[in-house]
Amino acid sequence: MPYFVSTPLIVTALGLTLVAWEATRSERNPLLTLGGFVLVGIGVASRLLSGAPMLASVSSVFMDFGVGFLVAGVFLIARKASAGSFIALGVTALLVGGGLKLFAGSHAAEEAANATDVQLLVELGADDDISEIAPLLAEYGARFERAFPGVSIEMDVDLAQVFIVTVPADRHSLVERLKSLLTADEENIDYVELNRTVTLVPLPATTAETLPASGTRRANDPLAASQWAFDAANIDGAHEILSQTEPVRKAIVAILDTGVDAQHEDIR
Repeated sequence: MPYFVSTPLIVTALGLTLVAWEATRSERNPLLTLGGFVLVGIGVASRLLSGAPMLASVSSVFMDFGVGFLVAGVFLIARKASAGSFIALGVTALLVGGGLKLFAGSHAAEEAANATDVQLLVELGADDDISEIAPLLAEYGARFERAFPGVSIEMDVDLAQVFIVTVPADRHSLVERLKSLLTADEENIDYVELNRTVTLVPLPATTAETLPASGTRRANDPLAASQWAFDAANIDGAHEILSQTEPVRKAIVAILDTGVDAQHEDIR
């Protein structure tokens, strides 16, 4: 829809004009002023809740106010009333809105250049079919496929109803809006979430050769020097701290294991 015939702009301009008209009337009616502000609020809310990126929505709000103030200013001039403040506010709002719109456009272009396809995992109800939400997906240019194509309803009703919905990169800014609409469709959809890829980087293996040899073993184990785990857990450091700490009370530690040799020197 062309900008100058958009509903939020018309509503905002009408609201500001109504406020300006009420300000020039000899007999004031607070309800008219209130009605004007209500219309302005509706126009602003329509912009902010449109699903467009927030920066673009805010720039449109400023543009709406700019045009609205200018229309109200022209109305005041026609009524031979002072319109300087309305004209000044209109020009200022248009300049701010235009600047934000240019910035939003360059920001959106940069995001689009770096954007990739975004995937959603959508789980349908047991008795639902993907064709029921296909029109909505088509509206957002999204395509869909089964997440587990080898699983039938008879094999697993839950996995068989999970679909991967792919939103193209040039529409990545609409993903959250689409996700909200799908989540709200409780009649057909059980669950929606972003399909994230998690990559785990394996930790390098630690061996006895890579650990420093300890020179002061406090463990009373003749084979302690061969136990690389002692170095990894810093057993010497723990013994050092404990040797300088007075326990609040002594505790008896028991190890219960059916495979324990009760006569082993490590636990006697």
